[in-house]
Amino acid sequence: MAKKAWRCSECGDISPVMKPQCANGHSASWVEALIETSAPSGGTGKLANARSAAALAVEAGTAGQLQRLGDVSEAARARVKTGIEEFDRVVGGGLIKGSSALIAGEPGSGKSTLLASVVDALVAQGHSAIYISGEESVGQIKERAHRLGLHLDAIRVLAEEDANVAAEVIERERPEFCVIDSIQTFFPSPDAPSGTTASVLRVTHILQRTAKKVGTTLLIVGHVNKDSNIAGPKTLEHLVDAVLLLEGERHGYLRRLRASKNRFGAIDETGFFDMRDNGMIGVDTPTPLRLEGGEAYGRCICPVVEGTRAILVEVQALVAKAAYGSPRRIATSVPPARISMLLAVLERYADIDLSSHDVYVRISGDITVEESAVDLAVCAAIASSYWSTALPENTVAAGEVGLGGELRPLRQGTSRTKEALRHSFTTFVGPSFDTKADGINYWVQNDLVGALRALGILKPAGATPVKGGVSPKVMAALIRQRERGESDD
Repeated sequence: MAKKAWRCSECGDISPVMKPQCANGHSASWVEALIETSAPSGGTGKLANARSAAALAVEAGTAGQLQRLGDVSEAARARVKTGIEEFDRVVGGGLIKGSSALIAGEPGSGKSTLLASVVDALVAQGHSAIYISGEESVGQIKERAHRLGLHLDAIRVLAEEDANVAAEVIERERPEFCVIDSIQTFFPSPDAPSGTTASVLRVTHILQRTAKKVGTTLLIVGHVNKDSNIAGPKTLEHLVDAVLLLEGERHGYLRRLRASKNRFGAIDETGFFDMRDNGMIGVDTPTPLRLEGGEAYGRCICPVVEGTRAILVEVQALVAKAAYGSPRRIATSVPPARISMLLAVLERYADIDLSSHDVYVRISGDITVEESAVDLAVCAAIASSYWSTALPENTVAAGEVGLGGELRPLRQGTSRTKEALRHSFTTFVGPSFDTKADGINYWVQNDLVGALRALGILKPAGATPVKGGVSPKVMAALIRQRERGESDD
């Protein structure tokens, strides 16, 4: 005899009543289920009929069929290029049909703008794509599309918050691509709230199940919390095939798209976009180079590798007189702890005493660089500012600096040098390279001192260092002297 019960949507645990948590500890979102209250002959009670039906299906050959990987069609992993080069690079060369990708970022970072451009590029190639929004009305979507200059007659949109309705539309229309904007605004049933952990999971399951059934690629917009982490359950990131993060200052122009997860490609790929009135425009050189104006010293161009490609960034440094007893070390886009280490190496091996100086380091354009190959460029920019001496023109520098002042070998030397040549830089200073490209002068150095000497900023003739402030030792002595004077009074 069948009886109504409740099943946990996360683990499948069955309960006769709704409880705050299921037997496995999940904060369950319960769905209705029918269970067997008595075991038929040979049955085991609860869910016996369901298990028997599944077993019969396997025996009959209608379920659980195994396949050899070699027999799987190549079409299953065919990619579709959107034509937006920076986007295609991050997703691994194109979108896999039937896959799902989560695009997350701060409010105003341009998630909806980017995906609207992706949909437009796909329909322009003849692919079918729809845009389902739970946040905006159809009029608002049209206003953005009009501002971006998209194909208004080719893009089909739907303003809907019910995940079941959205799933029905996907199943009926069977589009190749579908944008869900955003997953936190959809609800799984009219009596369930949107945005909760349980609701987001159920909505994702509903949409994914339908999309995989009809072979639709899902592009899902997700929110982030105050810590800039993807909002909602961590399980949501496990459900999708790719997680893309769109980063950048809300009031700035540059946006960085990177993959933190990708089942069909590398996770260290990065794409750069310029946020303009007419949409997100891909850029291949994210930081300005050779700016006119300002001092020529304190700057060093460095080729860094992001995924499979190299980009040029400008490292800027300023060494100034410390106004207080404790000098300041401020780093933007470079880990502060790494700056402290490099300053210690400079003092020990290059005889650059910065104990009475403030040091400021940043990457032009506020591009965050995590690769250690930027070490040499940071040291060169600091030494250049300290001695008020500019680096040679058309020169780039890169290399990891060790605690002993040594330079570690660089990887992907060819891509770095080719990128330097593309921007008319003809000299490369750094450690040994795994491979070399023709047309550029290599000044191979094994240690930091040799590299600074080659760049002309190791105690350059006729140059005087920036005047420092009161050193910490002198400041401490003055404080002790003042305290003794006050105690004598």
